[in-house]
Amino acid sequence: ALVLGWLYRFTSLGRRMLAAGASPKAAEVSGIRVDRTIVGCHILSGVLAALAGAMLTARHGAAIPSMAGHLGQDWLLPAFLAPVLGGTLLTGGKVSVLGTLLGAMLVSMLTNGLLLLRVGEFWVQAFLGLLLLTAVLLDLGRRRLLARHRIAV
Repeated sequence: ALVLGWLYRFTSLGRRMLAAGASPKAAEVSGIRVDRTIVGCHILSGVLAALAGAMLTARHGAAIPSMAGHLGQDWLLPAFLAPVLGGTLLTGGKVSVLGTLLGAMLVSMLTNGLLLLRVGEFWVQAFLGLLLLTAVLLDLGRRRLLARHRIAV
């Protein structure tokens, strides 16, 4: 998180990533090679996925090939929910690393709390999905309200 926060805040690569995510056409006009930047984003994503895989292997103590298609299935929804709750815009251009950390902590606490209450895993995923839908709809409503009053987003 510290490295990503530093990347987005203090490096030209991070600023190019944010610009290309917010408006690829405007980034291209301002001289940013959007195609290279997107390739760089995919490389960074692959490196982070490899790091997560190595951490998962270390946690389990072994690589389990029979579970290869199932590992991480229950992490997909929280992986989308944490940044949205943390303030990262789905339209791109704004990233909050600290907010994402706080969003991840909130999602973890909600999940653990619901599991301690003996709510089934299906209902935990359903609750997180409803929370994600609510956050997206609130963001959409906020953008429409700001557009109606002609306030910059």
